[in-house]
Amino acid sequence: MSKEFICINGLPELDSIYFSLDFSDFDKALAIKSVHDWVEKELTRLSLCFLTKEDAQEAKKFLFEYMKENPEEFSYITDEPEAGTVIWMVTNAFPEYVPISETLIYDPSNPESKFKFEFGLLYRTQEDADKSINTMSRVISEKSKHNEDKLTQAS
Repeated sequence: MSKEFICINGLPELDSIYFSLDFSDFDKALAIKSVHDWVEKELTRLSLCFLTKEDAQEAKKFLFEYMKENPEEFSYITDEPEAGTVIWMVTNAFPEYVPISETLIYDPSNPESKFKFEFGLLYRTQEDADKSINTMSRVISEKSKHNEDKLTQAS
């Protein structure tokens, strides 16, 4: 079970470091220096910015648990592809920021291919991958708001 996490509301302080999701490895989070550009505005609008690496990792952990429990919402590949199969993968958690998906030639001996398969990040079509990333954003945003409401009620 993942711990609670809260997304940043509004833009992070200029020149501060904040974190977002990294789908290349389970234990990674993207560290980003705030510059207040349009990408950052989209990330915060979509509730994909976190003050700490731990919050970003907890959000990803929660997301992966949610995806395993609700595969019908994501349309990811559930049967391991054969080596050499061309498939689509989610590359980042930035809806409306290109590219959010790209092709991959599946290689079961490659740790990143294996990771993306095991955590529901591989898709048969680009449309499925792109729809999935928008669903991921919605799920994280809703959970963050729920966590924030619980903290507000507790204080």
